[in-house]
Amino acid sequence: MGKKRRNPDWAEAKRRCGLSDDDIRMAKELGMSPHSLTKNIPSRNQLWKAPVPEWVRGLYQKKFGAKEPLAFPSPIKQSDDATGYDYFEREFDGSGESGDPDFLTEELEAPTSREIEDQNAIMLRGQRNLRAAAEYVSKELAFLPEVVRVALFGSVAGPLRKEIPRFPKFRSRHIAVWHECNDVDLAVWVTDLSRLKHLQKARGRALNQLLAERDIGVPHFEVDLYILEPGTDRYRGRLCDYGECPKPRKDDCLVDGCGVQPFLRQFRDYTFDRFEFWESPKEILFERDPSAVYPARGWPDDPAPDSAIGYGGITDDDVPF
Repeated sequence: MGKKRRNPDWAEAKRRCGLSDDDIRMAKELGMSPHSLTKNIPSRNQLWKAPVPEWVRGLYQKKFGAKEPLAFPSPIKQSDDATGYDYFEREFDGSGESGDPDFLTEELEAPTSREIEDQNAIMLRGQRNLRAAAEYVSKELAFLPEVVRVALFGSVAGPLRKEIPRFPKFRSRHIAVWHECNDVDLAVWVTDLSRLKHLQKARGRALNQLLAERDIGVPHFEVDLYILEPGTDRYRGRLCDYGECPKPRKDDCLVDGCGVQPFLRQFRDYTFDRFEFWESPKEILFERDPSAVYPARGWPDDPAPDSAIGYGGITDDDVPF
């Protein structure tokens, strides 16, 4: 009998989060999924979050207790930007959905006025940082001749609304704070699907520049590029985050239609709602003037830009939409 195949999602979560086998066991007993672990990796502007291994062990000890003290460092000290609430209060999907387990809401002290103010400040700063990322990426995409329009939409595009957050300390007492923005949604109208790798490079270069100039770190997978067809606004897919297409041993690449056009990603059970898209808050960050000349940026290993590229229309009708 052959060796049982390991779940590649758990292996990927273990590698990205720096987890041990014991950490993985605890996460599974808590009902977590690999995705819930990787999406809780602290970013540069989330100083209040402990590393994922510490977070998992804290949750496990909180729920099940421990026969012997668990050996792991204390939570990260709060910075001036932190909220002061417990380090384990972050996104968790014990039942497969985002929420807060019952054991986290027991005996939680009510947040102070300062903590509420700090939490609102964090949410507003997060939106500003993501908006800066959108502007930098849009500016860099403007150098690609196949890009004719870039629009920011979703929660980053408009004023934030207040809601009951996922953090147990606030949620258990129904205290509303500003909505949390998790990523940037950019609609990008392109006329040549064969140059999607150039969009990846432009996005990465823009985010590196943002970090260097303004010390704002936004990972590339938090900037989603929705690829649309000019004229018809037909949705074609989303720009892939992987550096190769298809990526070996990735379940994401096995979705029907994903990779038919390299680096054009499709999602299982996802339907782009055109009406919802147009009704959502939106801001045009870039729109090409047909009479203007934009200097195209090339790379050493790229051929010289073709002046005809970007105006012939999308002809690959094999890509599902």
